[in-house]
This record gives sequence, structure tokens and C-alpha cells, in this order.
Amino acid sequence: MVSFETEVYNKQEEDIIGVKVIVVADNGQTIESIRCVNEDDFNDLKAELDVLDEEYVKFSDGSSLAGSTIEQILSNASETATINATALGGFQSDAFSKTNHTHVKSAITDLYTYDLTLSSYNIQKGDQITITTTVLKSNNSPVNKHSVILYKNGTLWKTGKTNSQGVFTTTYTADAGGLVTFQVNTTKAQCFVNAWEQVSITPGQMTFHVNETLRIAELRVSNTNASFRPVDSSPHYPNAIPEQYRPANQIFSLTYYTKGRIEVDSSGSIYFTTSENSTQSGKNASCTLYWRY
Repeated sequence: MVSFETEVYNKQEEDIIGVKVIVVADNGQTIESIRCVNEDDFNDLKAELDVLDEEYVKFSDGSSLAGSTIEQILSNASETATINATALGGFQSDAFSKTNHTHVKSAITDLYTYDLTLSSYNIQKGDQITITTTVLKSNNSPVNKHSVILYKNGTLWKTGKTNSQGVFTTTYTADAGGLVTFQVNTTKAQCFVNAWEQVSITPGQMTFHVNETLRIAELRVSNTNASFRPVDSSPHYPNAIPEQYRPANQIFSLTYYTKGRIEVDSSGSIYFTTSENSTQSGKNASCTLYWRY
């Protein structure tokens, strides 16, 4: 059981200009104090509470509030009405009781729609994307100052409140490869993080990438004017591949030059070799090599 107390502030003309709702646990501890500073805020709060009826509100014996509307209860500054939190269906866990419950009856959050969009759905490791949550009422009007709880891969990640347009935005910088799932309420959005990263190496006309998630290396050669040496010659680029990314055994790939191939050995050295007995120049060495490290 939790209760709420209200304090209402009026103009001389008795128009409501502010209300404070204090949500109190049954042990007397204040759970949350909600301040509405203008009529729009007050009406939004009233609209949320209007989904409740008397079966959810417990009045003290002889209470002058018995049978009152939610607006009349909110306008009361002297009595406390107790809400049976375990009977409320559809609330987010922090709306009243701070405890998750499963119920059949629909209530406040069932009247909202949650839209979750990402600025990009296929990104590279290290990229940053914008995550946008939009919360709307059943009439498509925005929900202002609504608490948004954002999960990433099933774990609580970030929280915030919507603006006057019902929008909450945040950013995510990809720190690992794979599929990432974001969730608000029951709405989900996913992006795939490509874990390939470029690593600088000395040889020109080559690019080198690694995938730390899969521990795969890629060497892409785009040299169309290469020289190939006979087998057992010294390497073209000794120890060119960083130590942590070298193959356990020598690997090779054929090239556009049909009698040539590119080799990488366990020392990280790169060879351009030919099956012919002499050095062959001006050849197309383009190819791609993959290996596990």
C-alpha cells in the first residue's frame, strides 16, 4: 500500500496554478514528490489518475473524500487517500509502489505508445548513434516530463524525462561488436555493430583490418604494379603485421598474376612470391587474405 498527499496553490480567483503530490509508502517513507507548476502539468497528472476508480482508492472511515473524483482528491490539502498499489495494472514499477507487479487490468502506461528509433542500424565499432524515444497519449498528444527507462541488452542503461514534445534522446558509442538491443517499456530497437577495425601497417597499397570479437584478420592488397620474387627469397616486408595479430602458421593467397601469390608467416612478414625462376615486375598482386589470430 502507498498513499499520496496533495498541496494545492491557488490564485485569488481560485484557479489552480500548482499542485504537489507526495507519494508515501506504508512505512511512512516518501517515495516521490511530484510538483506541477502550471495548469497543463496539473491536467496531465489528473488525466493519468483519472483511469483509477474507487476500487483502487481506500478512504478513511468517515472521510469527506469518499466518492470524490480524482480532481477533488487532488484539490484536497488536508486528508490522505491510500492507493492499493497491488491492484493497479500497467503502471511502470516506479510510478507508485517501486515494486513490479503483474496485473490483468490496463491502466496508465497502457494508454501511452512508445516509439524507439535509432539514427543508424548498422554501424562500426567506435561509431556514435542517437537513440530517440517518443511517448504519446492515445490521442497522439505528447507526454511531457515522462520518466523513460532505457535498457541495453536487457540491462538498465539510462534514464531520463521526455520534453514538451514527448521526446527523450540520448547517444550510444559502440564499444563492442555484435547485435545491440535497446528497449523502452515493451518497445525494442536493434543495431548491428561491425567490429572490424583498421590497424596501421607499413606496406603501401595494403589495408589491414581485425575483428576483435571473432579474432579474424584481413589483409587486403591492391597493388597492380608489384614485383614477385622466386620462392625462398627474403620477404618484401619483414615483421609487417603487429605481433598480436599474426597467424600461427604461414598462410597465402593467389593473386591476379596467376603465377604469383602473397604469403604471411608467423613472424608477420609478407612475401610476394612467384613460381618462376626470376623476379617478375609490373604484376597485379591484388587479393585478400584472412586468418585467425
